Amino acid sequence: SEDDEMQPPLGTIIRLSKALDRSLARLVSGEQGGKLYSLTRRGESKAISRSTTAKGQRAAYRYMSLAPEVDGRHMEALMVQLEENPGGELSVHDGEEFIYVLEGTVAMQIGEDRFDLDPGDSVYYLSTTPHLIAAKQGQATIMAVLYGQ
Repeated sequence: SEDDEMQPPLGTIIRLSKALDRSLARLVSGEQGGKLYSLTRRGESKAISRSTTAKGQRAAYRYMSLAPEVDGRHMEALMVQLEENPGGELSVHDGEEFIYVLEGTVAMQIGEDRFDLDPGDSVYYLSTTPHLIAAKQGQATIMAVLYGQ
Protein backbone atom coordinates (compact mmCIF):
# COMPACT_ATOMS: atom_id res chain seq x y z
CA SER A 1 0.00 0.00 0.00
CA GLU A 2 1.02 3.63 -0.36
CA ASP A 3 1.57 3.92 3.39
CA ASP A 4 4.18 1.16 3.25
CA GLU A 5 6.28 2.80 0.52
CA MET A 6 9.69 4.16 1.45
CA GLN A 7 11.25 6.92 -0.63
CA PRO A 8 14.80 8.24 -0.33
CA PRO A 9 15.48 11.85 0.73
CA LEU A 10 15.10 14.51 -1.97
CA GLY A 11 18.87 14.98 -2.21
CA THR A 12 19.31 11.29 -3.01
CA ILE A 13 16.64 11.49 -5.71
CA ILE A 14 18.39 14.49 -7.28
CA ARG A 15 21.71 12.58 -7.33
CA LEU A 16 20.02 9.54 -8.89
CA SER A 17 18.28 11.70 -11.47
CA LYS A 18 21.53 13.38 -12.47
CA ALA A 19 23.44 10.10 -12.59
CA LEU A 20 20.78 8.42 -14.68
CA ASP A 21 20.05 11.54 -16.77
CA ARG A 22 16.35 11.04 -16.22
CA SER A 23 13.56 13.35 -15.19
CA LEU A 24 13.41 13.81 -11.43
CA ALA A 25 9.63 13.53 -11.43
CA ARG A 26 9.76 10.22 -13.29
CA LEU A 27 11.85 8.85 -10.44
CA VAL A 28 9.48 10.36 -7.86
CA SER A 29 6.16 9.62 -9.52
CA GLY A 30 6.83 7.19 -12.36
CA GLU A 31 5.37 9.69 -14.84
CA GLN A 32 7.02 10.30 -18.20
CA GLY A 33 7.64 13.93 -19.10
CA GLY A 34 6.82 15.17 -22.56
CA LYS A 35 4.87 18.42 -22.29
CA LEU A 36 6.08 21.96 -22.92
CA TYR A 37 4.52 23.20 -19.69
CA SER A 38 2.74 21.92 -16.60
CA LEU A 39 -0.31 23.56 -15.05
CA THR A 40 -1.34 22.50 -11.55
CA ARG A 41 -4.67 23.80 -10.27
CA ARG A 42 -5.31 24.23 -6.57
CA GLY A 43 -6.54 20.96 -5.10
CA GLU A 44 -5.14 18.83 -7.93
CA SER A 45 -3.14 15.92 -6.62
CA LYS A 46 0.04 14.64 -8.19
CA ALA A 47 1.90 11.59 -6.93
CA ILE A 48 2.65 11.80 -3.22
CA SER A 49 5.79 10.12 -1.90
CA ARG A 50 7.06 9.67 1.62
CA SER A 51 10.53 9.69 3.08
CA THR A 52 11.23 7.98 6.37
CA THR A 53 13.77 8.88 9.01
CA ALA A 54 17.09 7.07 8.97
CA LYS A 55 15.70 4.53 11.43
CA GLY A 56 12.71 4.06 9.15
CA GLN A 57 10.28 4.31 12.04
CA ARG A 58 8.20 7.26 10.88
CA ALA A 59 7.75 9.68 8.02
CA ALA A 60 10.14 12.64 7.98
CA TYR A 61 8.18 14.36 5.20
CA ARG A 62 5.75 13.82 2.33
CA TYR A 63 6.16 15.52 -1.01
CA MET A 64 4.04 16.10 -4.10
CA SER A 65 5.44 17.11 -7.47
CA LEU A 66 3.83 20.22 -8.95
CA ALA A 67 5.19 19.78 -12.49
CA PRO A 68 5.93 16.17 -13.40
CA GLU A 69 4.98 16.37 -17.06
CA VAL A 70 7.63 18.74 -18.45
CA ASP A 71 10.48 16.92 -20.14
CA GLY A 72 14.08 18.14 -20.04
CA ARG A 73 13.65 20.54 -17.14
CA HIS A 74 16.32 21.28 -14.56
CA MET A 75 14.07 22.35 -11.67
CA GLU A 76 11.64 20.40 -9.54
CA ALA A 77 8.78 22.20 -7.77
CA LEU A 78 7.34 20.32 -4.79
CA MET A 79 4.79 20.81 -2.06
CA VAL A 80 6.34 19.25 1.03
CA GLN A 81 4.67 18.38 4.33
CA LEU A 82 7.41 18.32 6.95
CA GLU A 83 7.34 16.44 10.23
CA GLU A 84 9.49 17.00 13.29
CA ASN A 85 12.88 15.37 12.80
CA PRO A 86 15.06 16.03 15.87
CA GLY A 87 18.51 14.61 15.44
CA GLY A 88 18.09 14.31 11.68
CA GLU A 89 21.20 14.06 9.53
CA LEU A 90 22.35 17.00 7.43
CA SER A 91 21.98 16.57 3.67
CA VAL A 92 24.57 17.56 1.07
CA HIS A 93 24.11 17.25 -2.69
CA ASP A 94 24.57 19.14 -5.95
CA GLY A 95 22.17 21.89 -6.92
CA GLU A 96 20.32 24.79 -5.35
CA GLU A 97 17.13 25.03 -3.28
CA PHE A 98 14.48 27.67 -2.66
CA ILE A 99 12.06 27.11 0.23
CA TYR A 100 8.88 29.12 0.89
CA VAL A 101 6.93 28.42 4.09
CA LEU A 102 3.16 28.13 3.69
CA GLU A 103 2.02 26.78 7.08
CA GLY A 104 3.59 26.07 10.45
CA THR A 105 7.08 26.88 11.67
CA VAL A 106 10.12 25.34 10.00
CA ALA A 107 13.37 24.61 11.85
CA MET A 108 16.25 25.10 9.42
CA GLN A 109 19.97 24.47 9.64
CA ILE A 110 22.39 25.59 6.93
CA GLY A 111 26.00 24.92 7.81
CA GLU A 112 26.41 25.98 11.44
CA ASP A 113 23.50 28.46 11.33
CA ARG A 114 20.13 27.48 12.80
CA PHE A 115 16.96 29.54 12.50
CA ASP A 116 13.18 29.28 12.34
CA LEU A 117 11.03 30.19 9.35
CA ASP A 118 7.40 31.27 9.67
CA PRO A 119 4.68 31.41 6.98
CA GLY A 120 5.73 33.90 4.30
CA ASP A 121 9.45 33.44 5.06
CA SER A 122 11.74 31.99 2.42
CA VAL A 123 15.34 30.85 2.08
CA TYR A 124 17.60 30.16 -0.91
CA TYR A 125 20.81 28.19 -0.57
CA LEU A 126 23.33 26.04 -2.39
CA SER A 127 22.60 22.38 -1.68
CA THR A 128 26.34 21.72 -1.44
CA THR A 129 26.16 23.39 1.99
CA PRO A 130 25.11 20.85 4.65
CA HIS A 131 21.45 21.52 5.47
CA LEU A 132 18.48 20.13 7.38
CA ILE A 133 14.85 21.19 7.22
CA ALA A 134 12.03 19.96 9.46
CA ALA A 135 8.88 21.11 11.21
CA LYS A 136 9.73 22.82 14.49
CA GLN A 137 6.65 21.37 16.16
CA GLY A 138 3.96 19.12 14.70
CA GLN A 139 3.84 19.66 10.95
CA ALA A 140 4.73 22.41 8.49
CA THR A 141 4.03 22.85 4.78
CA ILE A 142 6.51 24.37 2.34
CA MET A 143 6.91 24.89 -1.36
CA ALA A 144 10.37 23.76 -2.41
CA VAL A 145 11.99 24.51 -5.76
CA LEU A 146 15.04 22.33 -6.36
CA TYR A 147 17.54 22.96 -9.13
CA GLY A 148 19.54 19.84 -9.79
CA GLN A 149 21.74 20.98 -12.73
